[in-house]
Amino acid sequence: MLAAVPQVQGGTLRALAVVANAPLDVLPGVPAIGVLRPAARSMLTTAGFFYGVHVRKGTPQPVIDRLREAFVAAYNDPRFIQFARERGLVLLGHTGQAARDYMTQWQRHMAWLIYDAGGAKESPAKFNIARP
Repeated sequence: MLAAVPQVQGGTLRALAVVANAPLDVLPGVPAIGVLRPAARSMLTTAGFFYGVHVRKGTPQPVIDRLREAFVAAYNDPRFIQFARERGLVLLGHTGQAARDYMTQWQRHMAWLIYDAGGAKESPAKFNIARP
């Protein structure tokens, strides 16, 4: 959505739907796939891309703590919140275990969506990726 919203708002791109369970306020009149296809709602809880800040395993805890403080401060900055809302981004703000849990859920959903759509030769089950 980051790049698409200004294009749709400017009339140079036509949005048919958003990959979400609910329409986005910044794109009035553009339906959500979860509304159009209610059977898909459970698969859309983690659909799309996300942006995050990650560190290597073994990073000293004081470094992680300082980075988390900076992330939380930037995340809560009104300028960032306005930027995100204007571009239709969904703010999550996960850190620590909540972020790891979200990434695991996202990876499971994406792996099975790709496989079920015919885009993967091997089933995620072969790699012990449980169906969501």
